[in-house]
Amino acid sequence: MLQFVEREGKIIAIIDGKEVEVPNQTGQSEVSLGENGELRLSSVTTARIDVTDMANAQARLIANQELEKQAAVYKKEIDKEKSARKKERLFWIVGAGVGGYLLAR
Repeated sequence: MLQFVEREGKIIAIIDGKEVEVPNQTGQSEVSLGENGELRLSSVTTARIDVTDMANAQARLIANQELEKQAAVYKKEIDKEKSARKKERLFWIVGAGVGGYLLAR
């Protein structure tokens, strides 16, 4: 979870409960005279945030979840194949036993 707050003119990013100050740049202030002789001061602050680490972590999480799903499907297929082999072996063992018994009689 990512949240931004402004404290004392500084932008703070809160990421999973950790606070990180975001470097920002304040542009040139503009001073103008408003109605009734009031003085208006305005400025623009920009901040650049590198979200590469957060995006990579999210991508790894999604990739790991997908790998876990594929592993579960693969495990089911392997279990089915093992079960089929066991049944086939059991069939041959029983068949050989019955065949040997019948030949011996």
